[in-house]
Amino acid sequence: MKIEVRLFASLRSYLPSGSDGAKLFLDMPDGSRVIDVCERLKIPPQLAQLVMVGGVHEPDRDRPLRDGDTLSIFPPVAGGLLTPDS
Repeated sequence: MKIEVRLFASLRSYLPSGSDGAKLFLDMPDGSRVIDVCERLKIPPQLAQLVMVGGVHEPDRDRPLRDGDTLSIFPPVAGGLLTPDS
């Protein structure tokens, strides 16, 4: 099956060389799960903070993917509080 994978921010460094921008198309075996894609791209599990399949949040890393799915993976986001002096 073929899926589209989109990586954001610091996760782009896990894209194979020759990838187009922030996405790539992967051929994966039928029954592959979100975690299988992360393992194939060598993305540490703790860095796959927010995962979306077809634009919908997917907390289950064992969720099976289907042919044509778009998998978007975001790293942890750090931030701070704005104060009146900021």
